[in-house]
Amino acid sequence: MNIPDSINAIIADETLHDGVVQLVAKLNGKKMVADNWAQSRDYAKALSMAAMARSDYVLLMHDLWDATWGEAGALDLGEPDDSEPNDPHTIWEHWEIYRYVGLSRPIGACAHVIFYVEFDPHNTISLSVSFEDEDYNQIPIPNGLLEEGTGWHSVKVPNDDFIYPILYSASIPSKTISTAAEPLRESVSDLIVRLKAL
Repeated sequence: MNIPDSINAIIADETLHDGVVQLVAKLNGKKMVADNWAQSRDYAKALSMAAMARSDYVLLMHDLWDATWGEAGALDLGEPDDSEPNDPHTIWEHWEIYRYVGLSRPIGACAHVIFYVEFDPHNTISLSVSFEDEDYNQIPIPNGLLEEGTGWHSVKVPNDDFIYPILYSASIPSKTISTAAEPLRESVSDLIVRLKAL
């Protein structure tokens, strides 16, 4: 997978990463942090570079989703619901991208599956999946998906007034992003086969 230079740079340099995160937060702001003409120009260049890094990150997240869940056949399970696509701000702020799929054939009480890619440039890359009923309420992980030796595990994630389980893949260090898609896709392919069999 081809990784943009901006992403490699923020993975390799935590100080640069933190600076980009701070600058991206100011992209919609109206107050410029500059006292003179030269600083104003440098600030504008820095904002431009931060915007490019965010754009590169968002495009890479789409590529990671396509290279893992997409190539493994997640969309073969049903109809994707792309009526509310992930916006660049949300992808950047939450370090994740996801797609809903309405199942062609329910799996027990499960009518919808949400397939995530999570990538924190200074931590890890992982995949996760959650399950919802026909009313879009979070439900437990269907039986048969938490088999020993699959590399997938359940994590209970707190959300407002309730806790719901999410199925997570093994995490891969962010520094190995250029080769991460292949092992993640293999893990996902096995999960998709098991979902189709339920």
